[in-house]
Parts: sequence; structure tokens; C-alpha cells
Amino acid sequence: MNSNPYFIPVLFEKQLTADSPVKVWLIDTPVVLVKSKDAIHAYEDFCPHRGAPLSKGFVKDGVLTCRYHGWEFNANGKNKHVPVKNAAVDCELKRIQVAVKYGIIWISKDSTALIPELSEELPAFTLNGKIHASILNTLENFLEGSHTHFVHDGLVRSKKITRQKIEATLIPSETGFSVHYQSEPPKGLLTVLTPARFRNLRAVSTYMHPNISVLEYWNDANIRVARIEGILSTQQTQTVYLARIYLHLGLFTPIATMIAKPIFKKIIQQDKVILELQEKNLQHFKQPSFVSDETDVVGVEIQRWLYNKENRAVEPFNFTVYW
Repeated sequence: MNSNPYFIPVLFEKQLTADSPVKVWLIDTPVVLVKSKDAIHAYEDFCPHRGAPLSKGFVKDGVLTCRYHGWEFNANGKNKHVPVKNAAVDCELKRIQVAVKYGIIWISKDSTALIPELSEELPAFTLNGKIHASILNTLENFLEGSHTHFVHDGLVRSKKITRQKIEATLIPSETGFSVHYQSEPPKGLLTVLTPARFRNLRAVSTYMHPNISVLEYWNDANIRVARIEGILSTQQTQTVYLARIYLHLGLFTPIATMIAKPIFKKIIQQDKVILELQEKNLQHFKQPSFVSDETDVVGVEIQRWLYNKENRAVEPFNFTVYW
């Protein structure tokens, strides 16, 4: 039985160069990625000679060399040369399954693992980084809007404006759920700067199991103005995020992209700060309990999908927020 049926996203393909091995994590297992002329290879980050990390070695002509004793391994993971012996040794690296899709490198120990369905379009731009926070709290942060008035004051929404009653509907699916919100007028720099026809937007927040967040914004003409995909994974005590941002604002798209990229960087940095403050504080409380109500359904449903699937919602339901 496949206990972890999904490939894990670890890097954008463009982050891996042919001359440098990179260390990533498959849950709790360190993995080294190597790029050759024809393919990307993944192995446990362990030299079979004395256990040194191969990710600290180097690559030349597709050959991975351990920096401790110089043992060399070819693209198939087989040893091809030991300097002190001046010959090869009969051993090979432990291979990890690797796939490249949507411009992302995915890894798994299971060749039958699945890759979630994402947009086939090329994004306007991408962002990536690490946050010292749990994947549950990061997913909730990326998908719920109630923090935006305070954490992103003036950029997404504002704590100074009069809040508007917004009706919302959560719709379960076989792979997660979506929350559809009513349209709202511009409340932050991101929407104020856009042409008038793109300012009134309705948000759709989608969770795709296991660790994908998708935010979409649609205008009154039912045009999808923006899509933000957050592709997440856990690496030790950190959450790694790979963000793909799509913008559809007609002739304004190139200018919007130049304006939006630094704003999105700022927004993610603000999220990183508050999430890491939260995580640091949680370390002082062994078994924290949280107070949640109907406005917290996004976080509650993600928690159920990750840890308590039998209690997840199976029928659509409505709720109200004030944004």
C-alpha cells in the first residue's frame, strides 16, 4: 500500500544548475539533486563510503564527486572511480524517484506517486523561499483573508476602512475544497492601481491535498484577473514555498507584472514574519488549544484534510465574514 501517494515539490527547475548539486528534503530524508545534460537525478544525500553529504561535493561532466575522499558516481548512481584505489568499487547510490512538471522538480520514494494538477500556463513570475513555520499554519495563512487587514495593511486590505459583509460558500471536492466569496471593491494598493474594470473582485480560495493553495480573483465580467499558486512542502522544521503568479489584465499585464512582483515579495515577507513569530511563540506551549468559529473554516478544513479526514466537510455550506 502506498502510504504517501504524492510527489513532493522541492525546487523550481531553473534553480538547479548542471555544475552544482543541491540538497533538498523528502520528509525527513536528505536528498541530493544532480542535473546532467539529459536529465535530473535524485539520490539519498549519503556517500556509501563514510556517509558524507554528497550535496557538499561537486559535479563535472555529469559525475558527482564526494568532497571527503573523492569517490565518483555516474548519472546512474554507480561508483565509477575511487582515487586511492584507482579503480571503481561495486556500489551505488540509493535512487529517489524524480519528475519535472510545471517547471517544478518533484521527488518521491514511490514511482506510482501522483502530482497534483496545476495550471499548464507559464506564470507571469515565480517566487520561492522558506518559512520557519508548520505547513498547516502556512497553508491557512496563504488561503484565509482575515489577517490581510493587519499583516498587509494598505497592500491587500486596510484595517482603517469600514468592513463589508461578505457571504461565502465552501464547496468540498475529491481533492480538497474551494471557498467562493462575494465580490468586494478595491481595498488595497494591489487593486487600486489596476484599471477600473479589474478593481471589483471576488476571491476563490482553493485547497488541493496535500499541500497546494490556490487563490484566484475574478472581476465582474467573470474574467480571472489573477491566480496565485502556493506549492508547499516540509523540509525539517521549515515550510518551503514555490509560488507561481498569473496575471490577466489585457494590455495592462506587462506593466502590472513589473508593479506586482515587488508587492508580492513584500506580502510574502510580511506573512513570513508573522508566521515565524507565531511558530516561535507556540514553542512555549506544549499542547496549545485554539478557539475557532465559523469564520475560521479554511484553517479548520485544512487541518481535517491533513490529520482528521473522516471529519472533513462533505456537503457545501455558507458562512459570513466581514472584510
